[in-house]
Amino acid sequence: MKLNIVLLVWAIIVALFGLGFFFVPEMLLAGYGETATPAHVAMARLYGGASLALAVLAWLTRSITDPSARRKIVTAILVYALTNLVVFLKTTLIDGNNKPSAWFNVILVTVFVCIYGYFYITKKE
Repeated sequence: MKLNIVLLVWAIIVALFGLGFFFVPEMLLAGYGETATPAHVAMARLYGGASLALAVLAWLTRSITDPSARRKIVTAILVYALTNLVVFLKTTLIDGNNKPSAWFNVILVTVFVCIYGYFYITKKE
């Protein structure tokens, strides 16, 4: 598995989520069973902006070959993915959001946590 391919796939998926949460948060929040209050919309847009920033990071750095830089990029994305996983697990398991969209997020983020965790553990400087 090559990191540049993983970064490319990550960039595309996260950019799609980021664009959705930034430009049409009401529609995406409805898919999660949430009412789009002004506070929810603001938080969704902040999440969308952070997602877009990490998508751009992944896109622009996928061709970097310096091991130290690659490790730092993997670390940043892994932290982001792990925090997302914690939030998604809490909302599905503890808060009871059993909608397919919530479980899709849990599965998708778990896959990326495993992949980036693999690169973090095995590709040391």
